[in-house]
Amino acid sequence: MTTPAAPDSPGAAEVLASTAEIDASCRWPVMFLLTKAAFWLLLSGLLWLVSAVQLFQPDFWSVCPWITVGRLHPAAWNLFLYGFAVPSGLAVTLWLQARLGNAPLQNGVMVLVAGAVWNLGVLLGLYGILRGDNTGFSWFEFPSYSLPLLFFSYVIIAVVAVLNFTRRRRSELYVSQWFLLAALFWFPWIFSTAAVLLDFHPVRGVAQVVVDGWYKAGLGGVWLGGIGVAVVYYLLPKLLDRPLHSRSLASFGFWTMLFFAGWNTVVPDAPVPAWIAIASAAGAFLTLIPTIAFGLNVVRTARGGVSPGFPRPELLFVLFASVSYVALNLASIWASKHGANAVVRFTLFGEARQIGLLYGFGAMSLFAAIYYLVPKLLPTRGCWVKAANLHFWTSAAGIVLVVFVYAFGGVVEGRSLNNPQLSLLDVSGTTRSCFMAGILGVLLILVGQGFLVFQLCSVACRATRGWIEACYADAVRGASSQAEARG
Repeated sequence: MTTPAAPDSPGAAEVLASTAEIDASCRWPVMFLLTKAAFWLLLSGLLWLVSAVQLFQPDFWSVCPWITVGRLHPAAWNLFLYGFAVPSGLAVTLWLQARLGNAPLQNGVMVLVAGAVWNLGVLLGLYGILRGDNTGFSWFEFPSYSLPLLFFSYVIIAVVAVLNFTRRRRSELYVSQWFLLAALFWFPWIFSTAAVLLDFHPVRGVAQVVVDGWYKAGLGGVWLGGIGVAVVYYLLPKLLDRPLHSRSLASFGFWTMLFFAGWNTVVPDAPVPAWIAIASAAGAFLTLIPTIAFGLNVVRTARGGVSPGFPRPELLFVLFASVSYVALNLASIWASKHGANAVVRFTLFGEARQIGLLYGFGAMSLFAAIYYLVPKLLPTRGCWVKAANLHFWTSAAGIVLVVFVYAFGGVVEGRSLNNPQLSLLDVSGTTRSCFMAGILGVLLILVGQGFLVFQLCSVACRATRGWIEACYADAVRGASSQAEARG
């Protein structure tokens, strides 16, 4: 069974006019979110690079406690999540909902204000982590005084997106809209619950580990997974000019993702009641169902449609993100087994899975959306495509290098830790070699991010300068008209 591609393909004159109106309504709110997100992405990469060097060379910049690895590493990942992933995911959601619903974006000023408040919350969170106010919970290290700003600004943008969805001119829901709506509602639920149970009224003991694991599974598996899958399901048919293979298969994958992706909360050997560990392992295994559904849909949609030459950079990002999504879920299923977890726990393998999820799938799918939608919002130059290609190849090489080295090194490290004949000093030699190779991978990723930031800033500056010149010209013409009328 096939379903039509996204409905905004150029066609009749009225569709083209409606598309231009929609893009004009989204232009400044979406570009504001994307440019600020790109800045945080670049800063996150810089902090990640410094922390990677410190893991290899502990004396590097160790004189100041604000820039030690224990603070830079969580700051880098939180900046990526809340500085880049969430704002850019919201920007993509606003644009896709407007396009798929054929409804111009309303209340763009509210998005601008809420986006500014969100960035203030991220800045406060970064300050808190660097000064030592780290909460200690993975992916939730921002201090309590930044959380209300993040929550309420997200809710405002989400409300704008939902209201725009209710004004849609097409009654039919497209596949991508399911995942976008689920992600919009999922984040405030898990974020507010984690804030209450981990910060404002914290639960005791090992229950904190369970809540933190549940939050990470929801944020990575459902929110980021939903945004990324929505982008793939929208862009793949558009870029290949062919329909999505199966709407039914996508629907099946959607519901199974919602049911099972948030279960993988704790590792099998964590000090929690046995039923929690069993349910977590079962949830990790059952994510195989939406993974297979997604993989089949992507393969059968793309089969025969990818040219043997050099495809568009957006398509490269989409295909890389799709492969990363399937490979990551398969690796997570394997790592959830009791025997495998006994080897890879407390090793670099967990870091490899995190990088694969956040960068290999999440960031690459968002990059694809950014390179696709920005030329529709603002005029770009010929170097845009060249920069996108350079961004893809440097990022892909860096991600593959870091993930492979950390995953392989984690397995070797785990086997060495379980070998009583080896000392801890022998094990640290393997880890040190992985850190050295990881620095090169992080540097490649950072170079790719630099291409994106430079291009976005150039496009935004040219558009802003053009808008100012147009306003000035209108003001001069208005003054001349008034002078002629008086004369």
